[in-house]
Amino acid sequence: MKFSDWTVAGGSWQRLVKRFGSMVFLAFFVGQALQAQTLEEYVQLALENNPELKAYDQDYQASLETVSQAGVLPDPEFSAGIFPAPMDRLMGRQHADLQLMQSFPWFGTLGTQKEAANQQAHAIFQEFRGARNQLIYRVKSSWHQLYRRQEEIRITTAHVAILERLERLALVRYQSEGATENPASASGRSNGMSGVLRLKMEINELETNLANLKSTQKALIEAFNQILNRDPGEVVALPDTLPATNLPEDLTENPEILTRENPRLKQLEATEAALQYQTELQALKGKPMMGAGISYMPFSPRTENGMNMGGRDMVMPMVKISLPIYRKKYQALQQESEYREEAIRQRKENTGNELLAQWSQTRSDWENAERSVALYQEQIRLANQTLELLTNAYANNGGDFEALLETQRRVLDYRFKLLATIVDLHLLEARLENLAGS
Repeated sequence: MKFSDWTVAGGSWQRLVKRFGSMVFLAFFVGQALQAQTLEEYVQLALENNPELKAYDQDYQASLETVSQAGVLPDPEFSAGIFPAPMDRLMGRQHADLQLMQSFPWFGTLGTQKEAANQQAHAIFQEFRGARNQLIYRVKSSWHQLYRRQEEIRITTAHVAILERLERLALVRYQSEGATENPASASGRSNGMSGVLRLKMEINELETNLANLKSTQKALIEAFNQILNRDPGEVVALPDTLPATNLPEDLTENPEILTRENPRLKQLEATEAALQYQTELQALKGKPMMGAGISYMPFSPRTENGMNMGGRDMVMPMVKISLPIYRKKYQALQQESEYREEAIRQRKENTGNELLAQWSQTRSDWENAERSVALYQEQIRLANQTLELLTNAYANNGGDFEALLETQRRVLDYRFKLLATIVDLHLLEARLENLAGS
């Protein structure tokens, strides 16, 4: 084989390395509009189909109905006493005693009940928001993990092709050395065959890894479809590249945004407000309850000494008032509400601290990931340059095969790390959005 043929083989392999490397480098910068739309479609599909989110929505709708029930007067009470045999009275013969009574809670009770119910409904709505945001995060996380697995398969497939080309190159060199009659080339032939066998071992390992990646990819697709509540076998559309992350500055620089919109804090705030109204309501229950009504008694005339006596129906206004004299019960109810209010206040403070700690950790992870992306891009560039030099040396005069194989492993490792870090950046972006409740 001619020397020029060695050069062409090595150059072809180098072009494949460069072409594949560009695919990973572009992943951080290209395809933003198309992918945002595709991922957004999956998010919308999950919001429409996920049964757990539908359950939270039904809970919220039920809480709105309780608001309609609160703040209204108690039902009027009607009682009737019918005498089977009319009762003789001075006013005549009484046939029945009919009463209609309406109770009225103490002033402000109905309004307080309605406000407490409103706040409870608002707390349930914030719980719904939290479940909705968590579902969005799950969809984004699962989708990005699927993208990562797809790219790992693509990277591994490309590296198998590169190693197969290198194997053919090593085999050709081994055969070329065997064609010479120089006895000194026997040692070189032995090293050449060991290189071929070692490359075969590397290819076998990568092919096994590739089969494992494809197997786990199927499981990830089924899990993703389960989140969307659709057939597990549905095809999931994935991009060739990821869009660049576009994190608003206030999410990384302004932790106070967490206290404005985070559903967990909003839910606790609404629950605290509801308990404040509940405490007021327990105090109002210790006030008298009044009632007003009317009593109607129909009479017919009675005969006495041959004369009709009476017979005029009687209408009598009525008023009643409750006497809450057992004060311990009402004091205990009020104290119970105060304890619950204080418990919610403490939980709100603790939740705020937890959110700030998560924000700080996520922000730190984000900065570390950005540095790692720059590092791995530079390392891949340097490793590819080294690989090109080692390949030329090996093709020309049988250079250091150990260094060539080790550099090839490093290129593969750096590409996997770069891919994982880019995906992590997108997941960190989704996590910060989830913390902010956006």
